Amino acid sequence: MLTENKIRAAKPRPKPYKITDANRLYLLVTPAGGKLWRWSYGFDGKQKGMAFDAWPKVSLAEARLKRDEAIALLEDLRDPSIAKKLKKEDALEASRQTFERVARKWFDNARPQWASVHAADVIRSLERDVFPAIFRSRNSPPSRAQRPARDRSTRIDRDSQAHPPAHLRRLHLRHWAGNREGRSSRKTGRCPQAPSRRTPASDH
Repeated sequence: MLTENKIRAAKPRPKPYKITDANRLYLLVTPAGGKLWRWSYGFDGKQKGMAFDAWPKVSLAEARLKRDEAIALLEDLRDPSIAKKLKKEDALEASRQTFERVARKWFDNARPQWASVHAADVIRSLERDVFPAIFRSRNSPPSRAQRPARDRSTRIDRDSQAHPPAHLRRLHLRHWAGNREGRSSRKTGRCPQAPSRRTPASDH
């Protein structure tokens, strides 16, 4: 059986090792000195495991309590790992709903001070960009279809600045050549000559 003194005295080794407690609860000591709570169990004919955070953040008494709660789920024919995941997702959804409720209340209070166009833009941005993204399940990145259109237009603008169209490049070169010729003429005192234009050959 584990005690707080045994846990405190556990030293790291070149390889991870376990210090066992009762009912498959154990402390995993890592080479870096970490002391991690782990619990192994069987469900539906498979061996599984759960993590109960690290010591001393979670004390021995707290780790045993978490183990007992997981055992109660097993006795109720529920997989503790899946139950933990569902509980986390429910908490995230509750947080998302709380944030959305507070944000909408803030919007309702601030709307009288704004122009109608600005107010419409704010609520549209919240509903389109903020609410779906702030607590997106599994932290998955937004799909291409979910990205705001302005992101793509911004990228297009950057690309157009880095690679301007051919007619703009020609205009820039002509402007640069004219400035260069003007500076040269000022040095020599001669007036620059206008660029000659080709005239189509006349038919005789």
